[in-house]
Amino acid sequence: MIMITEQEIENFNESCAEFMGFIPKQYRPDDTDIIWCDYKTGLPVGELLFHSDWNWIMEVRYKILSINSNSDVGQRYTFSLNATSKFKLNDLDKPFKVRIKGNVQPYPRPNINVESHDEKDAVITAIREFIIWYRITNNNNK
Repeated sequence: MIMITEQEIENFNESCAEFMGFIPKQYRPDDTDIIWCDYKTGLPVGELLFHSDWNWIMEVRYKILSINSNSDVGQRYTFSLNATSKFKLNDLDKPFKVRIKGNVQPYPRPNINVESHDEKDAVITAIREFIIWYRITNNNNK
């Protein structure tokens, strides 16, 4: 799912920011621009780069892996990237595979499988699907 429009990029970035716990702020009541701030420091984070920067993308991955990982039941989700070596000539046609799945019952368990010939696209698409699933699941359990 390569994001084409600026709106798709903005929606994905905002979904990731909310999932990461960033805080949207408006500095003036009449201001329509939202500035996303770090939940720990309250400082603005600048432009959201979840759609393009591997460091930002990996932070979302770590957040997914950390959900309830300190509980007595173990790690709730796994996030795996099954990539063939790009340096093998006969493997160039094989897609990257990303899987996010639930490990622990009785928790709701996602089963997200994404394939793409673009590694970043595969990871971003899996993250997007997980965030949608997670938001729906957590809203239903409230």
